[in-house]
Amino acid sequence: MGEMFREEQTKLRSFPTYPFETAKCTSVRVNAFSTIRFGTNNYSVSVEYTGRTVGVKGFAEKVEVYADGKLIYSYVRYFGKHQSVYKLEHYLPEDVLGQLRVCELRERIRIFRQYCGSLKPETLVVRDVVPVRVVELRRYDVLTGNAVNTDVRLILYKNRFGCMPDN
Repeated sequence: MGEMFREEQTKLRSFPTYPFETAKCTSVRVNAFSTIRFGTNNYSVSVEYTGRTVGVKGFAEKVEVYADGKLIYSYVRYFGKHQSVYKLEHYLPEDVLGQLRVCELRERIRIFRQYCGSLKPETLVVRDVVPVRVVELRRYDVLTGNAVNTDVRLILYKNRFGCMPDN
């Protein structure tokens, strides 16, 4: 047995110089509620990441969320199904959180009302404009070679609106 091990030992590789990571890694998009989904559970992240893609590493006992290669939050992993884990600090500014930590319940309600009343609705800015040209259905169907479908569409149009569409 010693001879066989010596023979095999020459063919063995050395251990890697880096630690082996036992996480399940994935990329997910942060939804409109500022949460990410790992498994069947939702975990909140800061609202600044809404709409962005972040990395998620799911370990045996924790879930880590990364943005731009940096760890932004670490959670204790939940094993129940369809649970949501929210952290208040992901939704409120630090100054409001600081006030909430040191006050009584009635004062917290007043602070929340004051904060919510001070919010201004954001103006939606459209950044990705895609020009769309209006195409008359009959012309489109002729271009695509779908002339039979044009007849069906014209009949449906006439039944719905009581007249034929203008050219």
